[in-house]
Amino acid sequence: MNWQNSREDILEQYYPGNDEIEKVKQIYSTVSEFIEDEYGLDTSLAGSSGRETFVSGEGDVDVFVLFPEDTDPGDLEDRGLEIGRSVFDHLGSEAHTEYAEHPYTKGKHRGVEVEVVPCIDTDPENIRTAVDRSPHHARWVGSRLDERQKKDVVLLKRFLDANGLYGSSLKVRGFSGYLCELLVVHYGDLRSVLEAAEDWERQEIIDHARHGTASEVLKEDSGNLVVVDPVDPERNVSSVLTDENVASFIFAAQRFNQSPDKSFFEEESLDVDKDVIENEISRRADVIALEFGAPDQPEDITYPQMRKLMQRLSLKLSDVGFDLYTYGFEVFEEKILVVMELERHIRKTEIMEGPSIYHGKNYVRSFQDEHEDVSVRGERLVAKTERGFTDAENLLEDFLRQEPQKLSDEGVPDDLAEDLSDFDFVDPLESGKSLKLLAELFDV
Repeated sequence: MNWQNSREDILEQYYPGNDEIEKVKQIYSTVSEFIEDEYGLDTSLAGSSGRETFVSGEGDVDVFVLFPEDTDPGDLEDRGLEIGRSVFDHLGSEAHTEYAEHPYTKGKHRGVEVEVVPCIDTDPENIRTAVDRSPHHARWVGSRLDERQKKDVVLLKRFLDANGLYGSSLKVRGFSGYLCELLVVHYGDLRSVLEAAEDWERQEIIDHARHGTASEVLKEDSGNLVVVDPVDPERNVSSVLTDENVASFIFAAQRFNQSPDKSFFEEESLDVDKDVIENEISRRADVIALEFGAPDQPEDITYPQMRKLMQRLSLKLSDVGFDLYTYGFEVFEEKILVVMELERHIRKTEIMEGPSIYHGKNYVRSFQDEHEDVSVRGERLVAKTERGFTDAENLLEDFLRQEPQKLSDEGVPDDLAEDLSDFDFVDPLESGKSLKLLAELFDV
C-alpha cells in the first residue's frame, strides 16, 4: 500500500469527523454565550479543539475567560472559580477545582471534558503566566494552518504517541500539541517534518518567526531541540523534551522515511506474559522491588520528585560499591512501585587504590595515615577496607527507614519522605499492575 492510501486510512481512524468537531464547537458556543451574557467577558477556545487538530475522541473544550489587564491576581482566581462554577451549574454538569499556575474549573458535559480557565487579556509582551499565553497561541496557529495541515498535525501526534513520545507532562517529557502544530507550520506538512528531523543536529534551532533570540533562549534551555515560541520569543517551546526523546524521534523518523508505513502510527500491543517475565528475572542479576504510599499531589509534581529519588538511591548504592544496572518506577493511584536490577551481594573487603609510589612521599604518608593494611600493587599503594554493607537490600533498609526529616536532609524530596520511611519490600510479580513496568524495564 502506498503512503497516500496509508495516510487516508490513518486519518479515517484518528481524525475527528464533522459531528465530533461540531459537538465541540456547540459546547464552546454555549459556554461562551453564557459567560458573555452573565459576566460581560469575552472568551477564547484554546487548545487543539479550537484549531481542529485533536485526535478523535480527545476533543476537550478549553475555555479561556479573558479578564481586563488591570485585574488583581486574587480577583482573577476568585472570579474565575465563581464563573467556572456558574458555567457548570448552567450546563447541569458536575465540576471540580484543578490547580495549575492558578486554580480553574474542570468537568464533563455531554461526554466531553470542559475546562474554564481565567486569564489576563493582554499583549504578548505583557504576559504574566502561561495561561495568558494560550489565547495568543490559538490565534497564531489558527491563522496559519490550512485544512490539510490540520490533518498532518493529527498524524504527527499519532506518530509520536505510537512511539511513546507525545505529551508534555513531566511523566512523558515529550512533544506537546502546540509543538506539533509549530513543526507542521514551519516545515509545511508531516512528511517534510519527518524528512527534516533526519538531519537535525545537536541543539537544532527552529525560529519560525525569526525573532533572533535563540542564543538568549539557549542560556536558559540547553536541550537538543530549541523551538523559539513565535508568541513569546524568550521561551523554548520544547524545553520539557528530554534529549533521549529527541533522539528517539530522530531515529523513528529515519526508519519511517526508509519505509513509510501506517504501522508507525499504531502502538505495539504489549502482551505481558507473567511466566516470560519470571524467567527473564531469574536469568538476570538480582531484582529488588519496593512499594510505598503515593503522595496526594499531581503527577507533574510526583514524577520529577521520583526521578530525583532514584538518582539519590543510585548514588547511595554506587558509593558503597553496588552496581545498579537498570531501574524503573510506576506511580499508581495510592502506591508507588520501584524496581531495581542490581548486584545485590558484594564482598566484605574492598581494595582502595591510592597514589603511585612516585607521586611523592607526602601523598604516600597521607594515604598511610588514612588507611590500615596498606601494600603495593604495581606502582600504586592499595589498602584493604571493609564495607559497612554487603547486601543492597540491607543498605536500602537502613537508608529508607530513617525519620522523614532525616531522609529530607539526605536529599529525598519532602513530599516522598513521609511515605518512604514506611516502605515495604515486595515481590515484583505479585501485583498484576507491575507486569507492564517489568516488561518495559526488561524488554520482554
